[in-house]
Formats: sequence, structure tokens, C-alpha cells
Amino acid sequence: MKKKIIALFFSLLFIVAVFTACTDNKTSPDTSDEGTTLSEEKKENENTTSGQEIYATVPTSQSAPAPFFTAFESETTDGKKVTDDIFKGNKVTMVNVWGTFSSPCTKELPDLQKLSESYKDKGLCLIGIVIDTYDYTKKEISEDKLQAAESIIDQTGVKYMNILPSASLNAAKLDSILSVPATYFLNEKGEIIGSEYVGSKSYDEWCDIIDRVLERA
Repeated sequence: MKKKIIALFFSLLFIVAVFTACTDNKTSPDTSDEGTTLSEEKKENENTTSGQEIYATVPTSQSAPAPFFTAFESETTDGKKVTDDIFKGNKVTMVNVWGTFSSPCTKELPDLQKLSESYKDKGLCLIGIVIDTYDYTKKEISEDKLQAAESIIDQTGVKYMNILPSASLNAAKLDSILSVPATYFLNEKGEIIGSEYVGSKSYDEWCDIIDRVLERA
């Protein structure tokens, strides 16, 4: 009888161990469609794939960035000079920060173009910023990345303005962005109003959000 009790005890221990191992090995849900992480840990300015996530090097400045897009100078993908004056005269500006390496970003672009057309007479201006076109080692625009951005913009039918990063724009806001797409709503001063939206959304989802933002603006 004593041997049977000991054998039963070890059997129960084995069952508990197996159950615990199975519980600990459950896989986490795939969130790759929600957004793409910008890794600060890689030393080289290149893209790599790890599981379902894509990482790109976007070094941050030592100073804390301001919580809005102000006091910057840059240029558009087609070479036009711009400053933070681009926000003036718009009731609300929707800024979508995206990367050429991120499929959630590029898949969202056609819907964003549709939004820019649907809301242009309702006080909303839509602007894109292609975050990975800047070479942080050389501190200048990467021609290869710029060509990739121009190709994507052309293929997706995007007509609204897309801006390239610059040292002043990075310091103003881009250095604090860790995942793309990241979308913000700004007032005429370039100050963020409402929430930061990380991850791609459908046309209808954006319509619900934009309607609320415009109502409160």
C-alpha cells in the first residue's frame, strides 16, 4: 500500500509539471498588422526581420523632444521647401508618420488618400512624413530610401503632401516616435490635439475618429 501511495504521488507531480510547461509555452497573439516597431538597439541603419516584426534604426537625440511639430524646416518628397507654417489655415491637420519598410503603413496609404479627398472641404488637411528616408549616420536624406518612398507614393495613388525628415523635424517630434504608422491631429500652431494613434486603421475607423476630432476642434 505504501508503494502505491508513493507511485501515485510521483504520477501527480509529473502531470502538474506537464501542465505547467504547456501553459508557459502558449504563443502570444500576432500583432504585426497593427504597426511596426522602430528599434533603437541596432547600430547599422538597415532593416531586418525578426518573427513578424520589422525593425529599423532610428536613433534618438539626447534632448527630450517637444510634444508637437513646431519650429522645423524640411522639404517634401518632390523637393519643395516647407516649415511648420504648413499647419496655418487648416482647422485640423492629420499627420501620418510612416515607413517604406512597414507593410501596415503602405497598405493604409490608399485609404488615407481617400480620406484626404473626402475631408478636404471639411477643414482637414492630411500630410505624410516618411520617417526612414533620413540617413542618421550621414545626417542627410538617403537617395535609395527616397526613391523607394516615391515609388510607393506613385503606386498607391497618394496625392497629398509627404515630407522628409530633417534634423530640426527630428528634434521637434520624430525622435520620440517608436512605432509606425503613428498618426497625430494638430491645430494651426502645430500642437497635437487629442490622442496619438499607433497602428493602421480602416477608412471607416478613421472616419469615426476624424469626425470626433473635427467636432471638438
